[in-house]
Amino acid sequence: MKKLNILFLVILFISFWTVDGSAQTAVVPDSFAPFVGVYKSNTGDFLSIAKFDLGDGQNRLLFTDFRSGVVRILSPASEYNFTGGTGLLVNPPVEIQINFVKNKRDEVASLFWQQNGLARKPANKINLQREEISFRNGEVKLSGTLITPAAKGVHPAVVLLHGSGALNRYSFGPFPDFFLSRGYSVLIYDKRGTGASSGNLPKSAFDDLAADGRAAVEFLKSRKEINSRQIGLCGSSQGGFLAALVAAENRDVAFIVNLYGMYVPAWQQELYRAELEMRENNLTKDEIAEALDFIKLGFDVGRTGQGWEKFAEQMQQAKNKKWFDYVLKSNSLDELQSDWRNIYSYEPAVALKKVTVPVLALFGSLDNSTPVPQTVSNMRKALSIAGNKKFTYKIFPKGNHGLLEAEKGGNGEIPKLKRFVPELFDTMTVWLNKETRGYKK
Repeated sequence: MKKLNILFLVILFISFWTVDGSAQTAVVPDSFAPFVGVYKSNTGDFLSIAKFDLGDGQNRLLFTDFRSGVVRILSPASEYNFTGGTGLLVNPPVEIQINFVKNKRDEVASLFWQQNGLARKPANKINLQREEISFRNGEVKLSGTLITPAAKGVHPAVVLLHGSGALNRYSFGPFPDFFLSRGYSVLIYDKRGTGASSGNLPKSAFDDLAADGRAAVEFLKSRKEINSRQIGLCGSSQGGFLAALVAAENRDVAFIVNLYGMYVPAWQQELYRAELEMRENNLTKDEIAEALDFIKLGFDVGRTGQGWEKFAEQMQQAKNKKWFDYVLKSNSLDELQSDWRNIYSYEPAVALKKVTVPVLALFGSLDNSTPVPQTVSNMRKALSIAGNKKFTYKIFPKGNHGLLEAEKGGNGEIPKLKRFVPELFDTMTVWLNKETRGYKK
């Protein structure tokens, strides 16, 4: 699991690798807040206009069409008009135009959207209730937002679980809105040590993060508008395997949606990630082999506590090598041992052996961070041990780590990508309708 200072956008909805996990993302006033929400067209299709924070504290709008999978970062053209380009981050040239419309109460109530010069399509904003909330896991205070359908009665709910790094409640892209469009309540929160949440993220192990997730489930159980028997988890990347750790120790979890989360030992996933990224950037076989040997040495030192001097010397000598930016680095033996203990020694499939609820796992065939075939095999074996026959998975052709439709799966092509893989949201909808009682069209 690589730890570099790169913007979350570069790997969109995937994971955010940081040097020490200490980056802070403040919750700032949002001038785009009136536009945020779920919109329904007169043909019954849903659109998402989501606040999207890249980790720099700036407000952006993310447009997603759940039918076509089209996704764009929007740029303001005027106060109520926005544009999207020909790719996720390519603007201009303009390909999509969004015009927001206010009602008599001076509230944004609808929009018109147009793509490729075709006829404008109207969509009305659906009624949702947003509440700023907080809950506790021991001494850690987690701050977030609970979003519920405006309709009276109890609702099924989903807790969104973060990928790796210092991510806040606005790091999930369109997925909270997807669940809202299907009638679920959604809880999103700032990861510990991030945004308005307390806690020390760099010194937190996976068990700590899972305990935060269980605290989120307990919070939802206390709410009268939530059906306590229909609380599920949706995690992306690292959050995908954290979901199993949450559910293994909480019988109140009703289902799990794993978005491209890896179920291989964390040290294996790191070797896989590093090798594929170096291949993408045309490093030679010898360079890749040397880099992988360096990573393995670091793991051995972290695991045994022996050989720090050799590792530190090799790290110093490798600073000018092409592969240096792709490998793990540490400032001290204590840090290296902490990384091994809290991150790289973890085996996600172990917790899955205790999970008996329905599990949906979605992957892309071009994923350069998750070893998909091995992950699926490990999930099958673990759930079989649990006696769980409710395992559904799908591998989407051309899907990258993030389930965007790609050509090669590398990070470099992401700015030009246009949409999520075809049938992604339909697949999720059908499964939810079958395995939970939360959605009826």
